[in-house]
Amino acid sequence: MDVVREDVRRWVTYGLVVVLGVVVGFGLLQYGLHVDQNEEVLRFTTGLLTPIIALVGPVIGFYFGEKAAAKENGGKKPEL
Repeated sequence: MDVVREDVRRWVTYGLVVVLGVVVGFGLLQYGLHVDQNEEVLRFTTGLLTPIIALVGPVIGFYFGEKAAAKENGGKKPEL
């Protein structure tokens, strides 16, 4: 059960990081392609990035925080 849970956490974390990378890449591409509409592209990209960063930050913090806690406890996962 713990292995499955760890795999799900890993894939959720990786997925959110990939989504963040795609949105940043899309924003940069649109910013470069539509030089005449940079203000609109910036507002649109900012509107997308804000909630995604709000999701990615805590997920990554939880994922690596749990790893660090398990390492300090000799490989045991902390009780929630």
